[in-house]
Amino acid sequence: MAGKGIRVENLTKVFQPNVVALDNVSLDVEKGEFLVVLGPSGSGKTTLLRIIAGLERPTRGVVYIDGEAVADPSKKLYIPPQKRDVGMVFQNWALYPNMRVFDNIAFPLEIKGLSKSEIRRRVKEVAEVLGIQELLDRYPRQLSGGQQQRVALARALVKNPKVLLLDEPFSNLDARVRVTARTFVKKVQRSLGITTVLVTHDQADAFAVGDRIVVLNQGRIQQVGAPRELYDEPANLFTASFIGDPPMNIVEAHASGLEAIVSGKASIGEGYRIGVRPDEAIASKTPPPGGLVATGVVDLVESTGSREYAIVNIGRASLNVLVDPSSSLSPGERVYIVFRKVHIFNEKGERIATIVG
Repeated sequence: MAGKGIRVENLTKVFQPNVVALDNVSLDVEKGEFLVVLGPSGSGKTTLLRIIAGLERPTRGVVYIDGEAVADPSKKLYIPPQKRDVGMVFQNWALYPNMRVFDNIAFPLEIKGLSKSEIRRRVKEVAEVLGIQELLDRYPRQLSGGQQQRVALARALVKNPKVLLLDEPFSNLDARVRVTARTFVKKVQRSLGITTVLVTHDQADAFAVGDRIVVLNQGRIQQVGAPRELYDEPANLFTASFIGDPPMNIVEAHASGLEAIVSGKASIGEGYRIGVRPDEAIASKTPPPGGLVATGVVDLVESTGSREYAIVNIGRASLNVLVDPSSSLSPGERVYIVFRKVHIFNEKGERIATIVG
């Protein structure tokens, strides 16, 4: 465990009467790493974070922080949250409305019994790092959403914790502030080198800040990897369809009209699926010189501002694909589609091949 920030081994959490929130989860978070746990509602991501924090007890499994076991039901070991040396920022930030910013940040230090001079020094130090020193005399109601988030972050960091845990910290911010907040949090994390775990259902948040991403679904880890790895090499159908915006096209191999373009390059069995990302398939009026090519009929054209996408019917399948900028397509037109990359998934949902055009 030397050098490790966080480690969970075979972690299982069952809520009564028989709801399995986490199912045998094992995970290492390197010291100084920014790890994101990404998954839909009910996937178990917040439960995982709360168990690391000590706010929930695992049913089975072991949790380590900096090499020290902090939870192990088999040994009746449970270190309470206040002794785990973690800082946590909640989704609603949980600021005390009747306390000034200074006092909100200072609160965990007061509980520790630090001297007033030491508290003052630490609060001013973290406020400068986060750029909120001019807000120390204000109350939470006098702050914007972005400012409140920074105060909550300051309160978590003022203890100099070994680990920072973030539970959907950007979800209450509007779109423009959200982008700024993500950049800010990542910058602070890098400068402090603090081991950080963030949970979110939003892949834009995950891709913006994560060194690595854990994809979680129904209490089980689907895949762990760098953001680009999850996009380019999804391990299974869940990761393939959950990661990416617009989402990956997933169609039955033998009903899609696409099996011809991959024949000879991959063996496609019964129940197999073909996956195509919209940005890796281009529709145009002009026949391409070669590669993986199919033809279809345009059903709908949609603009995102900077790009156009077309829904194209190929066989019995409909695919969302990128429109060639040099082509202006209309519903009913027959078009050519060039596939840059096609993924093949077997009947178990596992990716077994990726064909590059």
